[in-house]
Amino acid sequence: FRFGADAFHQADAFLLRHTPHRDMMIQPYLKSVESGGERSTIFINGSCTHVIEKKPRFQGDDESVSGELPVTDEERDMLGRALELLPEPVMYARLDTMRDGDGSRLISELELIEPSLFLLQSETAQKAFVDAVKNAISR
Repeated sequence: FRFGADAFHQADAFLLRHTPHRDMMIQPYLKSVESGGERSTIFINGSCTHVIEKKPRFQGDDESVSGELPVTDEERDMLGRALELLPEPVMYARLDTMRDGDGSRLISELELIEPSLFLLQSETAQKAFVDAVKNAISR
């Protein structure tokens, strides 16, 4: 849901109505998302496997996801720096980023618990995931 700066009371009422039943996150709205969407960098078994681009969906629209895209140096670096902050290595992760009004790439989410890894978009990622699970089971 999106509330403008002039809709404080509506946003407050919305939060008061919903937070007793579920966790909610508030983040600033970036207009650049409307045209550029959000990019997800996928990490599996020690490597960045691929990137996908998600176009925005508004209240019930289906998600629009690109095919496999190459990982840029900027995305690889951002993901590496984010993963370095973790207390232990992870088998997989997804880093979602978007551009702000000045064109700088920002992290919107680092998903570690149950991320969609967009495996249908990348055969390389599918193989990396299977190998990671096999390695974990054989330990």
